Amino acid sequence: GTLGKRFGSVAKQAIAFGAISRPIYDLQRALTGAVKDAVEFEKEIVRISQVTGRSVQQLDALTNQINNLSTSLGISANELANTSRVIAQAGIRGKDLQQVLSALAKSTLAPTFGNIEDTTEGLIAAFGQFGLKGKDAEAVLGSLNKTSKEFAVEAEDLISVIRRAGGVFSQAAGDTKGTIGALQE
Repeated sequence: GTLGKRFGSVAKQAIAFGAISRPIYDLQRALTGAVKDAVEFEKEIVRISQVTGRSVQQLDALTNQINNLSTSLGISANELANTSRVIAQAGIRGKDLQQVLSALAKSTLAPTFGNIEDTTEGLIAAFGQFGLKGKDAEAVLGSLNKTSKEFAVEAEDLISVIRRAGGVFSQAAGDTKGTIGALQE
């Protein structure tokens, strides 16, 4: 009987310790994750700085845009920073970069688009093949989304087609249409 009472007392103490320590452990784990994410974000901003040749301070507008898009659309700031670096590596800079990033961030809300990395690569391919500018990004993604709804095909598949055969269609269209018109056709 005494052994049973002691066992019950030890079990109660273990449960009380667990109930007290669990929230503390969860808080510590959340803070560690937040610090890790913040450090990764800063590293990505430094990489963008290296790619663009601008200082980190000169990238404040981009950093603010990433933070605003992240909070308003619920997308990871690190994912947007990584996407910004890929766009900058493709030679798209300044205001064009910000316009493209905004369009790509909005595309994540559409169910027909896949992950943002594939959409970014497809959009960059379209820019190169059809001579598009940053202001055209939203129209391109919007027309892909519209086409995917009208013809029961995923926008992700259309992006794959642009990546593989967009150059052929661009050449076939020639100068008869504007660049955005050639892509939409």
